[in-house]
Amino acid sequence: MIPCGTVIDDGRLFNIEIYDETGVQAVGAVGTILQRLEHGSLDFEQSYTRAENIYLRIWDDTGLVGYSPLFSVEPDGYKRLQILAPGETAHP
Repeated sequence: MIPCGTVIDDGRLFNIEIYDETGVQAVGAVGTILQRLEHGSLDFEQSYTRAENIYLRIWDDTGLVGYSPLFSVEPDGYKRLQILAPGETAHP
């Protein structure tokens, strides 16, 4: 939960920014930067391409802002999926 100091019970768009532990906007790529709040809450999955300590800044156009606690993104190795159609051969 990221508190913003205001109870919200409607649907609205909000923005997601990621900062490193020094307070500088992080340089890793994120999966999503915009989400829609429905009746004041939302669960969503986020991806990030760097292993480092980060926090989220969530804000909307009305001026509401909330910050997550600092948390660690751990390395998880490289993932790859190759989809083959019938008759194709795999190329590593």
